[in-house]
Amino acid sequence: VPMQMISEKYGKAVQSETRKWREIKSGFTHFKDEDVVLAKITPCFQNGKSAVMRGLKNGYGAGTTELHVFRPIHETVVPEYVLIFLKSLGFLLEGEPKMTGTAGQKRITRDYFAGKPFPLPPLAEQHRIVAKVDELMALCDRLEQEQTDSLEAHRTLVETLLRTLTDAPDAEAAQQAWTRIAQHFDTLFTTEHSIDQLKQTILQLAVMGKLVPQNPEDEPASVLLEKIAKEKARLVKEGRIKKPKKLPENGEKEMPFELPEGWAWTTLSYLGVFSGGKTPSKNRPEYWNGNIPWVTPKDMGGDEILDSIDHVTIKSTEDGLALYEPDSLLFVVRSGILRRKFPVAVAKIKCTVNQDLKVLSPYFPQTSSYIRLMMKGFEPYILENLTKSGMTVESIIFDKFATHSFPIPPLAEQHRIVAKVDELIALCDTLKARIREAQTTELRLADAVVARAVAG
Repeated sequence: VPMQMISEKYGKAVQSETRKWREIKSGFTHFKDEDVVLAKITPCFQNGKSAVMRGLKNGYGAGTTELHVFRPIHETVVPEYVLIFLKSLGFLLEGEPKMTGTAGQKRITRDYFAGKPFPLPPLAEQHRIVAKVDELMALCDRLEQEQTDSLEAHRTLVETLLRTLTDAPDAEAAQQAWTRIAQHFDTLFTTEHSIDQLKQTILQLAVMGKLVPQNPEDEPASVLLEKIAKEKARLVKEGRIKKPKKLPENGEKEMPFELPEGWAWTTLSYLGVFSGGKTPSKNRPEYWNGNIPWVTPKDMGGDEILDSIDHVTIKSTEDGLALYEPDSLLFVVRSGILRRKFPVAVAKIKCTVNQDLKVLSPYFPQTSSYIRLMMKGFEPYILENLTKSGMTVESIIFDKFATHSFPIPPLAEQHRIVAKVDELIALCDTLKARIREAQTTELRLADAVVARAVAG
């Protein structure tokens, strides 16, 4: 019976594998049907891994040496009653500080396992206790399953309704769809997951031109792109930047949706210069503990970069580490974090980055906030279509990413979009905080009720 086949939950039958006796005769802990086993190593002990052994082939079994075994005298104690005791919160909490050993390898001692005072009721009452616990645990399992089913149905409903917003053919249809959703807002957006879905939908609507109204007086995006081209040519001519390397064309020319009037399709490589970073030698102390932020994926938790955990010196930049100006866009291109999200942030300070990040220095810094928002609006698409899996990390397919078509609105509308998104995301965060507060209050109330019931 491997450790992973011993459940942390009460009442779950133990699974087993069949092995030859000669293979497990030595170097294993042995037990038989009706024995009660307890995992003694961290974190298995704290998680309550323990079980009554039943249904073992030939009535005997073996397991890891990280088990304590109790063999009851059947005339005096019911195995399941012992199991209830071993899984009780009091037994686990009192035992944790008594564990011995080094961090990650701590074990509960035999003295605690065998010597902890054990409340022994009459045999008939043990059976009644076990029967009542089984009854209540079955009820808990049903409630848990009903909650899971309810949450799944709620999640599907929210996803379906929000999709009517992004699938709307125009702003008027999107407004009608939102009116229907708003009528049931207080019942739809009641979980952290539903708020996260709403935030992603807000970003998607923003980059599709469905979040704020268009102004026909705005200078169209085509003019902005012309200005960017002239700025790029000027910087190249002055020798301030190298002529951008021509990237291979992205074969995907079909546009996913129709743009509003005044918008245009472009690529990130057209909007700015891409570059990267590295890790200075750890053997060169003169590179480290300076006052220049060195940004890595662990710093990429927010929308803006104001500082970093690690810092480097000016010497590291003089010896080849690139130093980036404020309003540069930093994004993760290689990290395990890409399995679930695509971190992008605007640097508000001069900084350097490591090799897991790339930097887009826009030709027009005024576009930085919208470009970040645009990348986040396409986050699900980027993670699904523009990344590849490695042995331990995911990575962005950079050439494909840099040449993929993205929508850009007039500059004036970019500012309106960013302001509206900031406003709505702040409201979402407030809702999320209230949900967490409510959940905490419910848990405290439940704990108080249970504690009073047990004490009474």
